[in-house]
Amino acid sequence: MALHERWAKENRGKVVGTFVVLGLIGGIVATQQARRSEQASAKLDSSLGNLGNAAQEISRVQGLNTKLQQQLLKSNDTIQKLSQQNLDQLTGGNSHVVVVPNFLLMNEKGEVPMFGFVRGENTMWDVSIQLRTQPIPKARNLVEAFSLGSSGKIDHVGTVNPKLSPKLRFTIQPTFLPDKINEYHINVEARNGITTEILRVRLNSDTRKWQYSYTIVRGKKTIEESQWITNTYVGPPF
Repeated sequence: MALHERWAKENRGKVVGTFVVLGLIGGIVATQQARRSEQASAKLDSSLGNLGNAAQEISRVQGLNTKLQQQLLKSNDTIQKLSQQNLDQLTGGNSHVVVVPNFLLMNEKGEVPMFGFVRGENTMWDVSIQLRTQPIPKARNLVEAFSLGSSGKIDHVGTVNPKLSPKLRFTIQPTFLPDKINEYHINVEARNGITTEILRVRLNSDTRKWQYSYTIVRGKKTIEESQWITNTYVGPPF
């Protein structure tokens, strides 16, 4: 015990110094760890911030991409509509020619002039019209129908504008019998295809006025059909 106390007294300074050194080292180590922890925390915060910013940027870019895709779809739709409009303007689109008589212009021989007008928005191009009192034979085109038919009347009209109603080169001469229905078959060929019109004409026994009605077919589909019509004025569409 005496030896231990003597050693402690003799080495007290060394022991204290050792504890002081160890304390300083511990403090330095703790400080460095604290700094490293702060740096790591700062880096983590920075990384999280960058990640948040990146997420916001990705969201913004995705939003821009979505808007761009919508604009492209609208542009494609507009281009398709413009292309269809251009095609319709070149071919006539869904327009068709209607051929009707005007009994107010009937001459003393009973001949009634015929007029054609466009039903639709587009001009009709390369129009040829054939009129027969019998059904036109089945044919692949109007030229073949002309060659197969007989006694048909034809007018190569050319261009028919929706704002104009050209007078055709042929007339009809219906029978003057009350309520007798005179039937005419009319083929119209143009750039947008062939239509067939069945024109019916009668002298109404009650009103003593001439009337007409028509049915127009494209392919196998009826595209227009009218009731009985009475001419009330000279100008088209009568």
